[in-house]
Amino acid sequence: MIVREQVFQLNPRAERPMLHIKTDTGKMVWALFDTGAYIPVWTATEQLFLQHYSSAIFAAKSNVGWFGGDTKGKVYRVNFKLGEIIYPQMPIFIPDEEQIAPYSIILSATMLRGLDYNIDTRNNYMTVHFESQSEMIRNLVFSDKNGRVVVLAND
Repeated sequence: MIVREQVFQLNPRAERPMLHIKTDTGKMVWALFDTGAYIPVWTATEQLFLQHYSSAIFAAKSNVGWFGGDTKGKVYRVNFKLGEIIYPQMPIFIPDEEQIAPYSIILSATMLRGLDYNIDTRNNYMTVHFESQSEMIRNLVFSDKNGRVVVLAND
């Protein structure tokens, strides 16, 4: 039974599901919802990220598989909000090399693991359904194919 739903308006001019999200500073940035992405990735500069998420905490330097190869970068942790959905200490990867993209962040499908969500490209919206209020607080944990928790770091 659906207790609550969160609806996001998609950019009608974008070919992929892009939504406007509010940063910690209240500024709106474009986000790509990528069903193939494993972790959230900030695609603009690190300086811009820190301006928008001043409470972000540096977690580690890391290599992440990216478009067929490894990419070096940094992982930050931030209390992230996607509409009314809360992600305490969510890891966000920032590649060392800035990515040229029409969006500032890639939101990964892993952020909605275990939830019912729908992307309607005809009517330009994405809906996330919750069966309980507690599902709106999400802990983003990564694990390998054997279920072991993966730590995004290699110091």
